[in-house]
Amino acid sequence: MIMTKTGGRKPRHGPGRRARGLGQASVEYTIVVMLVVIVLISYEDDSGVVHSAVGDVVQALKDFFGAYSWAISFSNNITPL
Repeated sequence: MIMTKTGGRKPRHGPGRRARGLGQASVEYTIVVMLVVIVLISYEDDSGVVHSAVGDVVQALKDFFGAYSWAISFSNNITPL
């Protein structure tokens, strides 16, 4: 404790410690987000092949669109909805 002119005691830590704590939290959140992004970008399956979760999603969308376009090609304008 630090003594003031009036003889009262003033704590050593003040609002500066809280601001540093908030900065530490943002660094921790940044590190966690970076780790999640790394996991989403690449992963290794049981056979040892490295895949990308983002690439898997893109491939799934391509496959679904291929099935959709194949199914829509059989429709015609005479068929009622």
